[in-house]
Amino acid sequence: MGFFDFLKPKPKSEIEVLANNCIKKVEDGTEAEAKKAFEEMTRIIKLNPAMIKDAEDYSVVGKALFIIQFMGIGSSTL
Repeated sequence: MGFFDFLKPKPKSEIEVLANNCIKKVEDGTEAEAKKAFEEMTRIIKLNPAMIKDAEDYSVVGKALFIIQFMGIGSSTL
């Protein structure tokens, strides 16, 4: 462990990476890409719902899930 290792960002959980990707796609304005990212996130959560507990930043995950519902993607799936 080096002296400045404490400054390195902590690795994010898989769900946080997916959520950040989804949010970035929406912010970039690419709706088709955002829908693909949200469908992927929904699919992965359905396969392993317990992965949500691995998140440390629940606000990012919550924001992505809110956008999924708002956009009508997977309205009844989650």
